Amino acid sequence: MLLPILRLLYRYSPTVVFLPATFLFLMLAPGCSREPHPEQRQADSTLVLARRVLDGGDIRESRRLLHEAIVLDSKHDRLAQLGEEYRLLAGIATSMAEFDSAFYYLDKSLEQFRSLAERPLVRSITLEMASLHRIMGDERRAFTMYTEALRLANVFGDADGIREIQWAMLPACRALDEVEEEGRIISDLLKAYTALGDTGSQARVYIEAGLSKLDRRDYESATDSFLRALSLARQSHDSLLTITVLVRLAYTYERAGKSVESFQTYTDGLQRTDVTSNAGRLRDEMLIRVGNTYLRGGLVQEAARFYRAALPTTIGMGNKLAEGYLFIQLGHCELSDEEAIKKYQTALELFTALSFERGIAYAELSLGLAFWKRNQFNDAQSHLIASVHALESTVLDPAINDLYRECEEVFSRSMGAPAYDSLIELLLQLGKLEEAFSYTQRRDGRGIYSILGALDIQTQDERMNALLARCRRQRGLRIGAERQHAQLLAEGPSHKQMLDGVQAQLTTSAAGMMEAATQIAQANPVFSPAAKISTLSLADAQRRLPVGAVLIEAIPTARVLYLFVLTSTSLGVQVAAVEKSRVLSTTRAYIDALRQREGIADSLEYEQQEIEQRIHSLSPVLYSWFIRPVESLVAGATKVLVVLPQELASFPVHALCKTVGRLASPYVIEQHAVSYLPSVYALSFDGRSIAPSRDIVGLGHPGRTSWDVEYELRDIRAFFKDARLYFQQQATLAFAQKERADVFHLVAEIQFSERSPDNSFIMLSDGKSASTFREVRWGQLYLLPPFPTVIVSNLAENRMGINAVLPSILLMNGTGTVGLTSYAPSRKVRKYFGEMFYTALLTGAASQHAFRLAQLEMIKAKEYSSPHVWAPFFLWGK
Repeated sequence: MLLPILRLLYRYSPTVVFLPATFLFLMLAPGCSREPHPEQRQADSTLVLARRVLDGGDIRESRRLLHEAIVLDSKHDRLAQLGEEYRLLAGIATSMAEFDSAFYYLDKSLEQFRSLAERPLVRSITLEMASLHRIMGDERRAFTMYTEALRLANVFGDADGIREIQWAMLPACRALDEVEEEGRIISDLLKAYTALGDTGSQARVYIEAGLSKLDRRDYESATDSFLRALSLARQSHDSLLTITVLVRLAYTYERAGKSVESFQTYTDGLQRTDVTSNAGRLRDEMLIRVGNTYLRGGLVQEAARFYRAALPTTIGMGNKLAEGYLFIQLGHCELSDEEAIKKYQTALELFTALSFERGIAYAELSLGLAFWKRNQFNDAQSHLIASVHALESTVLDPAINDLYRECEEVFSRSMGAPAYDSLIELLLQLGKLEEAFSYTQRRDGRGIYSILGALDIQTQDERMNALLARCRRQRGLRIGAERQHAQLLAEGPSHKQMLDGVQAQLTTSAAGMMEAATQIAQANPVFSPAAKISTLSLADAQRRLPVGAVLIEAIPTARVLYLFVLTSTSLGVQVAAVEKSRVLSTTRAYIDALRQREGIADSLEYEQQEIEQRIHSLSPVLYSWFIRPVESLVAGATKVLVVLPQELASFPVHALCKTVGRLASPYVIEQHAVSYLPSVYALSFDGRSIAPSRDIVGLGHPGRTSWDVEYELRDIRAFFKDARLYFQQQATLAFAQKERADVFHLVAEIQFSERSPDNSFIMLSDGKSASTFREVRWGQLYLLPPFPTVIVSNLAENRMGINAVLPSILLMNGTGTVGLTSYAPSRKVRKYFGEMFYTALLTGAASQHAFRLAQLEMIKAKEYSSPHVWAPFFLWGK
């Protein structure tokens, strides 16, 4: 019974070691030369019995016996025994997803072993506590604990302890993009194991390095690391380790588009599993991944062959997770709708019995699309709604290379669309416009909550901080319970008491999240998106729409592009006959062309013309999809508000035009004032712009770039001589917090972390010197005053583009107008835009109007008229 507990803890802290029972008799309490007290003997026998009962699966009785032993040992101050008993209770609590109890017991255990100055045990328990934070999704707190433990191990010269901590740190480094620290650890471990001649451990180090590069989609480097690991694993003659490497290498080849190498590697791995003990799980993983590859390519009969090969051993090992997903994948391979539906229903019944919401969502989606295919629209709608609701019950975002996530993504790409898009499309086809609008908002709200909910938000309101911290804690408990639940279902066979306990914690944590979210919404509804999926009713959305404004929301679905058009009195929908895959590929091609043209500003003229021709050819196509269907509806609008899906947040609708060349039509920005919203719910934010703007504050820090931030900001004083500018050591969050102004202009490096949103940051000064800096987390941006207008110039030299959550944070914080660049224009372009913008402000224009006037002036000026120059300037806010 201890095995599932050990497996879970080892996954997050490879250092877990429970003390053997004989330890209790070897640790001598004061006066041990005398005959043990009867209560001491009773405590020892009670602990032995508790372990035996636990191994037999009776968790409740084991807990009772452990508490009984603690009472007896406490009377005689048997610290070592108490430490072991509390540690066992912590392991049980972890296995039951009772994380608050687990932390309590680990604290108690730590207290005992500290009293005994047992440094190795103190270190091991500390790492267990860090692993619990990782299980609950708080990678940063875990990383902080690892760093402090490593510091102490170095102080005491504890070589074994250093390696133990470094192994535990690697997954946290990977999750937090701590590339430099990870590199140091990998280098240290390789040196240590090379000196020891331990080729198996060297191979494991290279596996960790490969996984990190795989997560960063650096497939070439990942392949190199896995090949090194494979060579070392073979030298160590560890067959299981060799197969493990082959699985990762084959997956990397597949992701890199090297199908032949992938299949060859999977074949090698599968052949080795036939003669290797305990390789059943790796064998099934390979079979499923090969099946997914075939399914992705539409070769359903080949895919089914591999899925069927995996099913018997999966069932035999009690892996309920794989069993359910295999039934769904086999359903996708069926040529008969009836047979497919039967397999989907089998999976649904299994996942429902196990209360596994993510699996339920996948099965319901599959059923919904199957009934839709048969024109049974009521059944299809019912199943798709159930899929969405099950999906909304989950919080944990599976790892990028998660096997079951791959199963879902293969189906989404080859057979249909995710639950929200499918449901929205069906509702629109059935004429249920308001319902479709509602679920569109829920889709947007879930995407924003998945990021905001992960941030450690800090505001100037202490009561709100406490509410948000409680909500984040409840979210962590839910993430941990979901992770433990999935682990138990995959490990199998699991004991009923353990599974019942985890399912109870799923219910408890969900209720805790809802209660915390309700309190936040009552205290200040502006913060609701950080606590739950937040939407507005149709009537509220219409009431909050600015006078004369029209809102357009784009919904790309598997078959067509829908465009919601909301006015103060109506809700309509228009259609462009283009499938989602084409919408995404064409918009990305357009964005890439704009960036490429900006990147070759100093190249030969023919190279520039080639890319500009591509821009001019794509713009009318995109205009015909996103604007032409709604032209008549927005003709008289004073402002057009645009809501785009997250994957299109960097798409400049304002830069599109109907025709190019000698008969070129006006750009959208010339026809209408255009502003973007992260969601319809953003209409409820009450931030406003001030006109005229008289007080300006600028803050600039180059971060790790070579950008001259002073060059960009100093011209502000040519228009507003009293503008306050902060550079070098003064470019800190603290200085910005003290300021009050109409406009805050920020020039800095901004990074977003998809794997760990709480790791997203803006690079500012640390206040210590002109050359040192610190990462200000996005959650700390709520500490800024509610500047009416914020202009953000991103210096990051990457392809991040825009993530809609950043302007959402600023709008939630009370800002009415946010200007944001989607990529870094040249210094000359930024300077010219700034001159035009601040000139307009100086004449008394409102900031939104001034922002548009700056773009219009750029279009008029021949040198700046090309879309790639002014398209990256996005305006956000209602």
